[in-house]
Amino acid sequence: MSESKPNTDAKTNTDASIDSDVSQAEHQEKHSPLERTIAALDSTSEQVEALEWAENADRARVAQDPIKTRFLFYVICLAITTVVVWSAFAEIDQVTRGEGKVIPSQQVQVLQSLDGGVITEINVREGQVVEPGQLLIKLDATRFFSTLQESRAELLALQAKAIRLQALASGRDFVPPESLIEEAPDLVEQERKIRKSGLSDYFSCIAVVSEKDEASYKECLDLHGVHRDEFLMVGNSVKSDILPVVNIGAKAVHIPFHTTWCHEQVDCSELTGKDFVTMGHARELLPVLLS
Repeated sequence: MSESKPNTDAKTNTDASIDSDVSQAEHQEKHSPLERTIAALDSTSEQVEALEWAENADRARVAQDPIKTRFLFYVICLAITTVVVWSAFAEIDQVTRGEGKVIPSQQVQVLQSLDGGVITEINVREGQVVEPGQLLIKLDATRFFSTLQESRAELLALQAKAIRLQALASGRDFVPPESLIEEAPDLVEQERKIRKSGLSDYFSCIAVVSEKDEASYKECLDLHGVHRDEFLMVGNSVKSDILPVVNIGAKAVHIPFHTTWCHEQVDCSELTGKDFVTMGHARELLPVLLS
């Protein structure tokens, strides 16, 4: 009896092993590999020890081959394939750089203005073919117009002076033309006053200026070669006669009139540091001239 007992235990173990293999085969037939893999991934650490061998193997394989890595690999493969296909059919422009020089067939003409100025309008563009006489650039005419007006005023003054001298030489009355009277009535009136006053007999030169300012006095002195120290201004207006002459370094004598225009009045602050003599009558000039 004692010898038959181990055989019985061995038989029992063999039967249990056979039953376990049969149950594992039946379990594998009931569940697909994908289901086993999902179940293996969803299991906790406590459940991992209770999993069957096939489920453990599926779980380890999935853990070593993550989905993100495979997705990145597929994207790289797709990008490489796209580049290869594009390079096979696409056309690439080839550019070659070189140095050259443009040689005109005729003489080069330099375009420039006789006098500079501010550009107000450009009527051409780069590379445009122009015609003879075509307006290319328009300059601001403000400065040129001012210069023209000054030259015109000087011309009218010389014309009025010429007519006065001709009348004085021939003994006739001073009768300027109507056009001159319309354009420069003030100059004509000044020349008429000089003709009637008889001052021409006492002075070698008489000049009529259109503006009483520093520039006009400088131009008059330079024209006749008179130095600033040799010039004496006698006038009744501080603003127009005295201050411009004193500012250029000449001498001045103020003989005030009993009335003064509003635009000829000056503030006392403007007279600070100005050196000129004030007299009550023209008779007082003789000692000054003789000194």
